[in-house]
Amino acid sequence: MKKRVVGLILVGLLAGLPTSARAATPGWTHDGYGPGNTGYNAAESAVSSSTVKKLRLKWRAIPQPGTDGCQEQTIPVVADGRMFMIDGGGVGAYDFKTGRRLWSNTTVMEDMVHRTMTVAGGLVITTGYSCYGVSDPSGHIVALDVKTGKVRWSLLEGSATESVLAGSGMLVSYSVCEVCSSYWVSGYRASDGAYTWGQEGVLSSPVSAGGRLLLTGTDTGSFAVAATTGKVLWRSGVSWSVLASNPAGDQFYVRGPEGQLAALNASTGKVLWSMPSAAGRLSADGRRVYVSLDDAITAYDAADGRQLWRRAGAPDSRPIRAGGLLYVAGSILSPVNGSLVMSATYSSPYYHAVVVGGQVLRVKGYEVQAYGL
Repeated sequence: MKKRVVGLILVGLLAGLPTSARAATPGWTHDGYGPGNTGYNAAESAVSSSTVKKLRLKWRAIPQPGTDGCQEQTIPVVADGRMFMIDGGGVGAYDFKTGRRLWSNTTVMEDMVHRTMTVAGGLVITTGYSCYGVSDPSGHIVALDVKTGKVRWSLLEGSATESVLAGSGMLVSYSVCEVCSSYWVSGYRASDGAYTWGQEGVLSSPVSAGGRLLLTGTDTGSFAVAATTGKVLWRSGVSWSVLASNPAGDQFYVRGPEGQLAALNASTGKVLWSMPSAAGRLSADGRRVYVSLDDAITAYDAADGRQLWRRAGAPDSRPIRAGGLLYVAGSILSPVNGSLVMSATYSSPYYHAVVVGGQVLRVKGYEVQAYGL
């Protein structure tokens, strides 16, 4: 297979990726919390069932306008005491505690859509493809210094970049060319964007389970590869589509070809349990797996998959677990039994809450709002 990288631009030298003085601040580095896409922040303790009703709006980050017809927002990410979001045609960094804009690079993703944001190794990495190249857009990946917003490296992929994840010093991207039926997963060195490996396959969600990726074959079956090398670790005759890992990183949660929800051993591919017609948007905290499907939220035992509780009337959304609470569209629930803690709009069907460092971030329109105690 030919390498899918069209071009790489490296700006400056990244000698050791210096650590920010703010590095001790809790982080939310990927859309789904971390590279496991668990939707679970085990470190959160300030916002809990006893304090959540005391949350008040602390600040609002209002982005500079982007190109008409191309402007959008994405789930913000947090690292090194900064919150990163789409700002104009690029990225803006804001002080996590005060909302003060620290820097803004508004042209690195000009006229780009389907934006993503990830933080790794002192870099905020953003992706997108042309707002005007619907038939066969190229994927753009740009890495900026978290402290200054200066571009450290950038590259152009031959197909539209759909998602990325970072871990173990690597950046893994999934790119798609629908018109040519090409589905490609690439591994780059996160420090400088150097191409390392590539595999043809479908990465249905940006998930790493202990440094392993689960790809769906383009014809049939699925297979796991090492995130650092792309080496195939095991194969399955079933076309599993990955959704998330568990927090320990030793299991994949997957969707089966008939909509079943299953847990797989990440080392071997062995099916640990399976529930029919139960796969949906989910989060996992190591004890339970919470699934949003058909306007209901259902909790399954992480050990054996048996249903623990179900709450109807919950609009489909990405559930988020943090601080002993479960955030879904329009509500905050008890993760133990699904009872209502309070009605709240921190999560919506389109944007889920980010709960980190004693604050809850909410995307409303193009702006990001921070609620704290």
